[in-house]
Amino acid sequence: MIGRNDPCLCGSGKKYKKCCMNKHAITTDEVVKEEIELLLQSFYNAYPERPDLPPYIELVNGWKEQIQERFMTELIEAIALDEYFFDVAPTIWENYIEKQRQKVLRPKLQQLLNDWTKPARFVGKVVETAEHKMIAEHFKTGEHVTIALDTERPIPLHSNFYTFLLPNGEENNEQLAVSTLIFIPTDFDETLAKWEMPERWDASTTLQFFLHLIEAGFTGDEWTNFEANVLTKTIQFLNEQKIEAPQFVTIVEDYLAAKQPNARKDVAIAAGAIRFGVEQQLLDYETTWTELGAHFDVSPSSLAKYAKEIEQFYAKSQ
Repeated sequence: MIGRNDPCLCGSGKKYKKCCMNKHAITTDEVVKEEIELLLQSFYNAYPERPDLPPYIELVNGWKEQIQERFMTELIEAIALDEYFFDVAPTIWENYIEKQRQKVLRPKLQQLLNDWTKPARFVGKVVETAEHKMIAEHFKTGEHVTIALDTERPIPLHSNFYTFLLPNGEENNEQLAVSTLIFIPTDFDETLAKWEMPERWDASTTLQFFLHLIEAGFTGDEWTNFEANVLTKTIQFLNEQKIEAPQFVTIVEDYLAAKQPNARKDVAIAAGAIRFGVEQQLLDYETTWTELGAHFDVSPSSLAKYAKEIEQFYAKSQ
């Protein structure tokens, strides 16, 4: 138990009695979680260093030659950066972990760093979601893994993803996504099933993996074709009316990810989203529902149905 005169666990440098003693109880697990986040954040802030940049840039440029027409530059750089750290030049990560191991005193964090030497690639499907975590199934072995999440936004159930994982220090072998989750829509389930997983997966294999998806039409977008059409038509309407509403767009995105609605016409959901936005005063726009239905070529009853669904989702998320 922490004493009154001991350093506060929050890391402020103050004594416990002068800091968090009268605020709230801070558990060791909470402190470790914060330290884990700081370790990862510090790594990506500090690296790659200047001497490491030429080989990293060479890797990125080689990938751009083959996939830039389909992937945004930022996405190529993000995927290539983790390949560089964890496969092409792994000593960068290994040396960083060794330095941190010499600094930290907390036994739990020391043990965690011992298990962090080699982040593991993972390609899988989301089979279950819960608050701040999801359960994923490996796309070839069928292994189930629990992955901690640091986002409040919903994760689309049944979607596929690519990432690197590290142990999270939990007793149930919970994992942590050390890199960005690259979501692959369910439109590409058959494409993934046809991928022949190699015995050894390295950076060149990752490039071939994404080329395999690109050949089937993958552009790095996390949305299914249907969901992308809903968003495109919703945003197109906003642009036509010169309406800027980023919060509204985020709500529609979260609704699509969480509920994965199915409709005969994607414009019915787009029209319903606009009606929801007007009703909730998220959009500075006036119209009648008949006019709105005519604009999207859907019946007022159809757009009312999806406006109600989005409203119910929004109310529960508040």
